[in-house]
Amino acid sequence: MLNRMKKTLQHCYHYILVAVFLYSIFFPFAAQAQVQSNPKTANMFLHWTLKKDDAQTFAKWDVLILDMETQYTSRDVLQAIKTHNPHIKIFAYITPQEITTASNNTVGVMRKKLRTYIADSWYLQNANGNRLSWWPNTHLLNMSDKGPKINGKTIQDVFAYFVRDEILATGLWDGVFYDNAWDNISYFAGNTIDIDANGINDPLVIVDTAWKNGMKKLYTKTKDITGGKYPIIGNGFTSAYTNELDGLLVENFASWDWERAMTIHKSYTPTNPRAENISIIHNTAFNSHFGRYNFKNMRFGLTSALLYDAYYAYDFGDTDHGQLWWYDEYARDLGVPQNRANQIDSTLWQRFFSKGVSLVNTGDVAKEVQLNGEYEKIHGTQDTEVNNGAIISEVTLSGKDGVLLLKTNYLLSDMVFTNGDFVRFLRPDKTRVRNGFFLFDDAFPGGDTVLRTDINNDKKEDVVRSKRNAITATRHDNQRLFNIYPYTANFSGTMHMAYGDITGDGKQEIIVAPAKGYALPVKIYDAYGKKLFHDWYPFGVDYTGGIAVSTGVFGRGHTASIVLGGIKNNRPVIARYGGSLGLQTEFFVTDPIFFAGVTIAAGDIDGNGIDEIVIGTTPGHKPYVQVLRASGIPYNTPFVAYTSFDVPGAKTQLKDMDFDGKDDIIVMGN
Repeated sequence: MLNRMKKTLQHCYHYILVAVFLYSIFFPFAAQAQVQSNPKTANMFLHWTLKKDDAQTFAKWDVLILDMETQYTSRDVLQAIKTHNPHIKIFAYITPQEITTASNNTVGVMRKKLRTYIADSWYLQNANGNRLSWWPNTHLLNMSDKGPKINGKTIQDVFAYFVRDEILATGLWDGVFYDNAWDNISYFAGNTIDIDANGINDPLVIVDTAWKNGMKKLYTKTKDITGGKYPIIGNGFTSAYTNELDGLLVENFASWDWERAMTIHKSYTPTNPRAENISIIHNTAFNSHFGRYNFKNMRFGLTSALLYDAYYAYDFGDTDHGQLWWYDEYARDLGVPQNRANQIDSTLWQRFFSKGVSLVNTGDVAKEVQLNGEYEKIHGTQDTEVNNGAIISEVTLSGKDGVLLLKTNYLLSDMVFTNGDFVRFLRPDKTRVRNGFFLFDDAFPGGDTVLRTDINNDKKEDVVRSKRNAITATRHDNQRLFNIYPYTANFSGTMHMAYGDITGDGKQEIIVAPAKGYALPVKIYDAYGKKLFHDWYPFGVDYTGGIAVSTGVFGRGHTASIVLGGIKNNRPVIARYGGSLGLQTEFFVTDPIFFAGVTIAAGDIDGNGIDEIVIGTTPGHKPYVQVLRASGIPYNTPFVAYTSFDVPGAKTQLKDMDFDGKDDIIVMGN
C-alpha cells in the first residue's frame, strides 16, 4: 500500500498537503475500513524467525503472511511492524492438511503444541495402515469429513480451536492463512487412500468429495467460533471454496494458464459491495535467485493482479518463501480504479485508475498499444529501459509483459493549489522524482485556490475554495460548511492560507495570513468556519512585510505547529508556534539569496517522523529552494528548482510522490 504507511502530513504556504487518496482494504472484518491506493502488495514470508532490523521494511507491504511460529520467536518484530504501519494486515500461516515428522528438538514451538492435539486416527493412511506423505518430512492428515471424532471433536474442530485460542487470541494477527486449499487429495496422496480407515482403499471420487467437504467444514468452523471477525484466506487453484473463504492466494501464478488463473481469482470477488476482494496473485522467480531480476515476469503478474483488484506478491518460489524483494512499481500510486478491466484484443488488457493505467499482454507476441493521450513512464532505478520516465502516446508490450503508466495531468487530492499551476517534483539533491504537469480542477475557474480534503474528520472529501476575499468550504454532499471573509468583503489583496490540526482534535484548522503590503492579523478558523483565538499580530500591528504560513509536526505526536515566515530587522525570519500561539522557536534565514523574504512549507524530507522546513524565494527572484532542519540548520545548499526567463520565485509544498516514506519537494508556478 503501502502499501503505503499513513502519517500526519503537514500543510503549507498557500498550497497544503494532507494524505493520499485512499481505497478500502478490509471490509466487514474491521470496524472502519482503512484507506489504500494501488498497487496493493503482499508478502508471504515463511521463515520462522524475523529480524528486528527488518520491521520497517516489512511494514511497506499492505498484507503479510507470516508463519505462526513468529508469534513465539519474533513477537517484538510483529509489534514493531504494526507500529510502523498500523494499517497493515498480518495473517498467520498454518498448514491444516499435514503435520511435521521432525523430532521435538527441531520442530517449532507452535507445531510441537499442535502435534499434541493430533490423534493417531487422524493421519491419512492407505488400506495397509501406512501413513501417507506429500511434502518432505511431513505426514498428511485426514481432513475429510470421514475422519473419526475423538472425545466428541473432529480434526476440523481441533484446528479451528487451535487457531482461535493459540493464534488469534494473542492479538497479533488480523486473520488466518490456511495453506493448501486443495479441492482433492488424490492428486497429492496417490490413488490408494483409505479415507474412512476401514482397511479398504476407497474410490477416488468418494475420497476427493469427502476431502472437499472436510475442508469446507474447517473453514466454516473457524469462522463460526471466531464470530466472523477474522478473514480467512486459502492457498490453492480452485473455485471450490468461494462460499467459505474470504480470498485465495494463487501461488506460482505464471506457471498456470492465465485465463484459468484469472477466472479462479475473479470467483472470489465478493458480491457484497462493502467486502473487498482479499485474494492474492502470487508470482515467483521459479526458485531462482536470478529471477529476482526478471522484471518482465514480475510486471506480468503485477499488471494482471491490477485488472481484478488482487494483492500482488513476488518471491523466490515454493522452496523458499522468505524474501523482501521490493520493486519500483510497488512504490507508485495509480489511485483508485475508474472502470472494470477492459480487453483491447485477444491478448491485450487495460484498466484505468485515477492516476494512471495498467496494461498487460497475455500473449506470446509483442503488441503495440495506442494510448489515446500522453502518459508518463515511471522513473525507475531497476529496469530503466522500461521505466525511463518518458512521456509517450503509444507503447510496445512484449509477450507476457505489462507496464504501469502515470497520467501527465491530474488533480493532487489533499493539496491546496492555484487552479492551472504547473508543478515540478524534486528531491533535496535536485534530482527529479517524476515529470511535472498542470494542475487543473474543471469544477472551478483558472486562478481560484482549490483544496480537496477531509477537513471535518468524517472520512469524506470536502472542498475548500479561496476566491478573491472569501474562503468557502463545502462538504462531500455539496452542503456548505462555511463561507468566511477573513479581511472583510471589501478586501482586494492576496491571502496566504495553510491548514493543519493545531488543536489536536483530529479536525483541520484553517490559518489565514496577509500578503505583503497589508497590516492585517493572522486569523485561525475551525473546520466549520468558527474563528479561534484573537486577531494575532506575530510581527507587530504595524507590520506590512507579508506573512508566509505553513504547519508541521516537529515532535513525536500528531498535533501540528504553525510555521510563519516574515521579515524582522530587515532579515527573513521563521517562527514556530504551538496550538495556543505560544512561541516555540525562532531563527533567521542566513543565506543572502533569501534576504528579500521566503515562502515556506513543512514536511518530513528524511523520513524520520520529524518535519523539516523548505523555503523558497519570493516573486521577483529566481526560483531558489532550500531545506532547513526544524532548528534552522541547513539540510542542503540552495538550488535553482528550474530554469526560467523571468523571476517567479518558488512556491513550495512537500508530499511523498514516490512512496518511499520521504516527502518530496513540489515547486509550483504559472
